Amino acid sequence: MRHIMSPLDLSVDELEKLLDLANDIEKHPDKYAHACDGKRLATLFYDALHIKAVSKKEPRGTGEKILSQMDHPLAKIVLEYRGLAKLISTYIDKLLDNVNSKTGRIHCRFNQLGAKTGRFSSNDPNLQNIPSHNKDIRKMFKATDGYYMISADYSRMCAVLKCG
Repeated sequence: MRHIMSPLDLSVDELEKLLDLANDIEKHPDKYAHACDGKRLATLFYDALHIKAVSKKEPRGTGEKILSQMDHPLAKIVLEYRGLAKLISTYIDKLLDNVNSKTGRIHCRFNQLGAKTGRFSSNDPNLQNIPSHNKDIRKMFKATDGYYMISADYSRMCAVLKCG
């Protein structure tokens, strides 16, 4: 018997449905290989769980806007999964492709005149694309012992670095 401690406000019926679904996923993972596919999610939300449509324009919608309006814990889980999957495919996988085999570190190239605007740019990988809102990804970047990591915003015409 599986016990779940959660702050979710679920009825016994809803909790039983989620547990049944979780057990089914464990027993038949191939059946749920594309669990975030729109058609499959629509079938799950609207047919299996009988969730009422939140949009008249998209009565079987499963996009981010619609899922964020649903009052169901599974919708929140799908949104979280999609966000993590995007972070992994967009940033993590690409960063791993650029790890130097000798140092085990990522060494990107900084270009002083890389952009048409005259600002700095970086490539292989482009570290300027790392999301600033995700602190977990930011924590992956560490300076070598004895060195410092500097984060700077060059939004002004003249970059000034103050040490003190």
